[in-house]
Amino acid sequence: MEPYSVRLRALRDGAQILGEETLSRQARRLEQAIADGDRGRVQREHSTLCALYETTVEQLSRRAREEGEEI
Repeated sequence: MEPYSVRLRALRDGAQILGEETLSRQARRLEQAIADGDRGRVQREHSTLCALYETTVEQLSRRAREEGEEI
């Protein structure tokens, strides 16, 4: 779980920097589940994290295009 935890930390911090609080909070919840040893919760909530990530990337890409930038 350590490699997953490291990636969650990076995702949480990056999302927070970008102002994407919902994604950041979900990553933090999964980090806490790992710290608590709750693998079941991690498995249940991973798909939520993935959906939030996908939505966030789409929104950021759209905003960048609207501003004339590329990601």
